[in-house]
Amino acid sequence: LGVDVSPRLKTLKVTEPAKRSAGVKVPDVATLVQKLRTEAKVI
Repeated sequence: LGVDVSPRLKTLKVTEPAKRSAGVKVPDVATLVQKLRTEAKVI
């Protein structure tokens, strides 16, 4: 069939992603919605 199966990409280096910061627990849904609006600006 004439298909070339040799690799075309070369891996230069592999590193671990940066550590994530700790999360925050909120007491109720209203606080969660407020934080999403003011701090994260997702809603």
